[in-house]
Parts: sequence; structure tokens; C-alpha cells
Amino acid sequence: MTKEEKQFIKKHGDLGAALLKQYRLEKAMEAMEDYYQGEFYSQEDFAKSFIRERADEMLPEESYLHYVLSRWCNWAHLGWELFVNDFKYVGVGNKIHVFSAF
Repeated sequence: MTKEEKQFIKKHGDLGAALLKQYRLEKAMEAMEDYYQGEFYSQEDFAKSFIRERADEMLPEESYLHYVLSRWCNWAHLGWELFVNDFKYVGVGNKIHVFSAF
């Protein structure tokens, strides 16, 4: 293991180590700097956060569509859909670390 890889793991902990198992150092650094979306419990958890954040930005809270999204959405399916093409994750422990596709 190189000095730079050790520094990357020191900075990012278990996530850094998991990324280096899958990617070269340069790609892992790029993923953390440019594509990291955060830590979540599941794809469903990420979908809720992702959609609700955007709905709050674009829709008045009292709108019917906002109500439908917040109460009737199939979050598990939407989470699966988001990870088909647009996002990927690295599992660490009982959580996932989400990246926009890179």
C-alpha cells in the first residue's frame, strides 16, 4: 500500500478502504471529492432524502403533488430505480455511502 493510499484511508476511514478495494486511488479520490452524496441506511432511505429535498425546493409544501410524494410514494422501488443508472453505493457496516454515477 502506498503512502497516498494510507493517507486516503486515514482521511476517509472504512469508506476509504472500501473504495480502494474497488477503484484505483485517483478514481477513489475523484469519487469522494466530486460525487459523494452522503451516508444512508438503504437505497430507500436515500430515495426519500433525494426526492423530498428536491420536492421542497420545487413544490409548495401545501401542493397536492408534494402530499402524494411524501405519503404515497413507493420508496423502495424509487430507490431501486435511482440506482439503476444514476447512483451507485459502497456498503460499509450497516450503511451505504452513495455517489452519483462516476
